Order: sequence, then structure tokens, then C-alpha cells
Amino acid sequence: MRMSGQTQMNLIQRCAECQRLWWKYSITMVKHIKLEDKLQVAAAARESTRVTELKVLVESAAQQRTHARQAISHHEQEAHGARGAKEHSRAMLAA
Repeated sequence: MRMSGQTQMNLIQRCAECQRLWWKYSITMVKHIKLEDKLQVAAAARESTRVTELKVLVESAAQQRTHARQAISHHEQEAHGARGAKEHSRAMLAA
């Protein structure tokens, strides 16, 4: 049985841990994107020292983003089961 989008969102909204993990993921995603943008600007300006510094920061931010997403997947599997995990992820990504 497939849940409607509204039903999926209701389940997520009731799970405080889902909300916390998705909030953390959104913060790490924004941080990663901002650093990527800064890296592009530094590269365009040929600021080699800054590019080197930013590459390290971008890689760290990418790892944090990956870990945050893995935490969501793990929580969804443990708390909501395999089927629920897919539904939760789809609903949050569509929101």
C-alpha cells in the first residue's frame, strides 16, 4: 500500500528525530554549497592559496553532509522500517 504525500509528511512531522536529522542535514548542505561557491570564486580569481584552503573545507563539509544523510537513513531504517525509510526520504526531498 502506497501512502499519499500528505500521509508521508504527517508521519515525518510526528517524528521529532526525523525533524532534527533533516534540519541538521539541511544545515550541512547549505554549508557545503556555500563553500563550493567560495571555491569557484577563488578558482576564477586564481587565488591558489585560498583554493587550497577551501578544498580542504569543501571536502570536510562534503563528509559532514554524507554523515548527516547516513544518519537519516539509519534512523529511518531503525525507527520506521525499510519501506517507511523510503517513504520518509521521498517526502522530505519533495518538501
